[in-house]
Amino acid sequence: MILNLKKFKKGFSLVEIMITCTVIAIVLVGMMKVFTNIKKGSLQAKYRTIGSNLAQEKLEYLKSFRFEELPLWVWGLSFGFETINVDNKQFWRWWEVEYGYEDPYTKVIYPGGSPGDLKWMVSEVWWNETEYPYWGYVAIEDYMVNQSITDPSGAIQGLVSNAGSPLSGALVRVIYPPLLDYSAISTGSASENYTLTKVKDGTYDVIASKAGYITGTCNSVTVTSGVPASGINFPLAAITTYSVSGTVYDLVGPRASATVYSNDGVSSEQTTGAAGGYTLPAVASGGPWIVRASAGSSMGSITISVSGNKTGVNITLLTGATAGTINGKVIAKGGASLSGANVSADDSDPATQNPNPQPSYTTGANGKYEFTDVLPGTAWTVTASKPGFTTGVQVTDVNPGETVTLPDFILVPIGSISGRVVDPANSPVPNINVTAKDLGYEVQASASSDSNGDYTMLNVPVYATYIVEPVVGNEYISNPVSQAPIAVTKGTDTHIANFVLSSLKGTISGNVKEGGKTITSGVRIYAVKAGSTINPGNTQTITAAFRNGTVVFYGVVSDSQGNFTVTVTAGVNYDIYAQYCRVVNSAPVLKQATNTNVPVESTTCNFNF
Repeated sequence: MILNLKKFKKGFSLVEIMITCTVIAIVLVGMMKVFTNIKKGSLQAKYRTIGSNLAQEKLEYLKSFRFEELPLWVWGLSFGFETINVDNKQFWRWWEVEYGYEDPYTKVIYPGGSPGDLKWMVSEVWWNETEYPYWGYVAIEDYMVNQSITDPSGAIQGLVSNAGSPLSGALVRVIYPPLLDYSAISTGSASENYTLTKVKDGTYDVIASKAGYITGTCNSVTVTSGVPASGINFPLAAITTYSVSGTVYDLVGPRASATVYSNDGVSSEQTTGAAGGYTLPAVASGGPWIVRASAGSSMGSITISVSGNKTGVNITLLTGATAGTINGKVIAKGGASLSGANVSADDSDPATQNPNPQPSYTTGANGKYEFTDVLPGTAWTVTASKPGFTTGVQVTDVNPGETVTLPDFILVPIGSISGRVVDPANSPVPNINVTAKDLGYEVQASASSDSNGDYTMLNVPVYATYIVEPVVGNEYISNPVSQAPIAVTKGTDTHIANFVLSSLKGTISGNVKEGGKTITSGVRIYAVKAGSTINPGNTQTITAAFRNGTVVFYGVVSDSQGNFTVTVTAGVNYDIYAQYCRVVNSAPVLKQATNTNVPVESTTCNFNF
């Protein structure tokens, strides 16, 4: 058999080959993009891991020092900038140490505190991502606590009593500032029968409470370390109850099955009988209390004070078309009921203006208020206020027969912050805006200095601590730059130290040598305000003057050419110190030179050991 081979010689057409190549190219391009993205993501993860390790490495190094061995503003030690190469990749690292403070509400550590027993630190690392101009960045914060500190030594103590006898089992606790866990249970001791211990210095509002007794309050208790705030006594009166009875009427006559209750906080709700009669068997003494009755859409009320059993307390129900109710509660920041607040309600609708406006209401211990027999209308304006607190305003509509319960009024205690802005000669500097920022760096209050350099920020909420600073831009240098944390006391003025503004900055530059030869290993240079008793040695002693910020202190480390430049506040005389350690016969020897009283705005100061 002979095969015809010609019919097997037919191959692929050009079109088929082009289509096949196109499909293969599309697949390969897609795969290349996938592999490129995988590689890019892998590199980004690698760089972020390296950056995190570098940032943490610097923090661990800083934490290896004892608290007192880490002076602030020493270049190369407590702050600095450096370039690091890892696997042929360049990273930039910055670190900084400042005094810190703890927010009493969030328990978060923030920078900018006054000199004390807490230091805040941060380490930041940057690097170029795989595609310019994208940058990678990581920052890690930490803090250091002076391990020599002890628990607060302040205390609040006194006697909880009833009718002259000690009262045990009462809960005594701080209600302001909120979120503080200072509490104790009173005992049967005949003298001081409660003590709140480990209380920080400050001003507090304290209450004592026990079931069956009227809660006692003591405001503005001042605590100082080592000196107990004694004699904070609470004579609690037992709640005395009496019966209140009467009849409920509607427009026809006595009304059966009406609901009756009082806002005294003790009595229970009752229902009228067939003849409309009711009895509230246990209404707290005192008042004024509002006894209210309701049946369907009709309601009525009467205001009474109770000092004994009361009869004939009759209530007439009004139809739903002519009556409404507004009620609610006034509380302080933190949730505690606010007594003594004045609450008023006004109908501001011209078409339904009430010819007999609702009388103002003063809240009791439970912070509650209630306006009954309110004429239906729109735009009832309810205002809650108390001296030393912010004012709250709410607007609501009241429909026929409706009871409107408003959201709680939250009144924030307020105080003021004042101070003075001066120049180095103690002359006033006017027209400087001074701000008080909360922990989120939001401005809560501000004021400008007057012709005498004085300023006062009013209506400053006291629930937060503040960073107070002048807004100086590039025109001045402020000493201090800011003051924090500033706590504001309710109803009082907090006067803070002066801000001293100096124009521009000065520099101290020079060179360090030993025997005429440049020292290349790095020498610590310190600039300290002339006449200060502080002596910046290898281990810095933290003195009271240093903690109080009365010592101006700057520092740098000389470079490999022996040169240094210290940026300082202008117009101040400084004592300049140069220190370094070299090995003599295998033993380190501290070398120190001093150049005293160098006047600055800008000057040169050389050292030759």
